Amino acid sequence: MPGESFGHAEAGAWRAFCCAGCEAVSRFISGSGLDDFYRLAQVRPAPPASRSAREELLLYDDAGVQSRFVRTAGEGVVEAQLIIEGMRCAACAWLVEKVVARVPGVDAMEVNYSARSARVRWRQGAARASDIFAAVANAGYKAWPHEDGRLAQVEERERRVLLRRLLVAALGAMQVMMYAVPAYITAEGDVSADAGSLMRWAGLLLTIPVILYSAGPFFAGAWRDMRLARLGMDLPVALGLAAAFAASALATWRGAGAVYFDSVTMFVFLLTLGRYLESRARARAGLSLRRLAALIPAIALRVRDDEALDVEPVAAALLRPGDRVLVRTGDAVPADGVLASAEATLSEALLTGES
Repeated sequence: MPGESFGHAEAGAWRAFCCAGCEAVSRFISGSGLDDFYRLAQVRPAPPASRSAREELLLYDDAGVQSRFVRTAGEGVVEAQLIIEGMRCAACAWLVEKVVARVPGVDAMEVNYSARSARVRWRQGAARASDIFAAVANAGYKAWPHEDGRLAQVEERERRVLLRRLLVAALGAMQVMMYAVPAYITAEGDVSADAGSLMRWAGLLLTIPVILYSAGPFFAGAWRDMRLARLGMDLPVALGLAAAFAASALATWRGAGAVYFDSVTMFVFLLTLGRYLESRARARAGLSLRRLAALIPAIALRVRDDEALDVEPVAAALLRPGDRVLVRTGDAVPADGVLASAEATLSEALLTGES
């Protein structure tokens, strides 16, 4: 909540959290003696990329390619804007930040989960662009140079795939539920053994495509988490789905015992629906952020002589601390700064949400 801070002391250091829920989880982990998980998760090296993939990533070291997404951020320091594909939650963004930050020569790495974007800064000669792209790939994600066309392709591809998985899960859940309802509404013995066995096998066959296709991202995410020795939200989901499906399949094979095909398919459907809706909301949020960024002026009027009010047009990106700029009536403020005039009238619609 605004105005509140959450945190607690651990090993003589203060650890801050975004909310009381995260603080409670951290207290539980610390109280259970599992602090080593954080230490291992932060220092465990990612497996190396394959040779063919590494050769493809070396193309990003070419000066011509870098001219599209890399800019100079200081003496011997460059900065790049990237698109990160495959992130499913804020923990994914945290993981990408940690993995890239460990690359020698990288000074800063910031990931915006909502916008699927990242800003990375490194020292020339100490790190290469291919090292950063390889680190992202080794973490289980994919990085692209930040381009509006590429971002639109990534978002559209993710939505199409999610929609297909959602439709398969919805169709499977409805059909499996149709075969499961008789077991709920009939008394014991009302359904013959042959009919009951047939409905079990039908539920098994209809659940297989849901598990293999719709639930595929959960198992892939769980495998990535185990490979990197970290806990993620996909791991318990995958374990629960695998256990319920395996137990139900075994009961179907033996002809005795409870089956949970309806629960499995409905669970996959609800989780996939949540991810699809989240993807749509994230795309809208990213579009709003890009629209806000587009309002920043590309040119600023830098003051050369205060008394004569002599100004020169310069690129807003070239402004440095200490520069004085002139903002004319109706213009947008090109950078953060302190008001030097006695008063000014500014539109704060971007901050307050007013029309």
